[in-house]
Amino acid sequence: MDLNDLLNLLNDKQAMASTAIVDVRTHEERASCFLENTLHIPLNEILFSKDVLQNYKKVVFLCAHGFRAKKAFTAFESLGFTNIDYVDGNIEEWSAYSLPVVTYNERISN
Repeated sequence: MDLNDLLNLLNDKQAMASTAIVDVRTHEERASCFLENTLHIPLNEILFSKDVLQNYKKVVFLCAHGFRAKKAFTAFESLGFTNIDYVDGNIEEWSAYSLPVVTYNERISN
């Protein structure tokens, strides 16, 4: 899934009601900025969440550059998950696609 596909998904309220978008970056990375309406499960903890994630109709993994998201995708694919995808794009492009990014400064001002 590219960033344009992610934007379309984020704008589809019906699809989002049954979709988990999972940020697999570290706690430190997520502290600087993140996408609204995403779950945060670092890659090194992701397999502990398989029972929760299997309840979603679709699961999409994302990270800073796509590498860890693809690792999460591959791990869940090997577990038999078929309702999964990953975002192949990097964090620097998020704002160019008008994705709903929350930054550290926005969180402390609210």
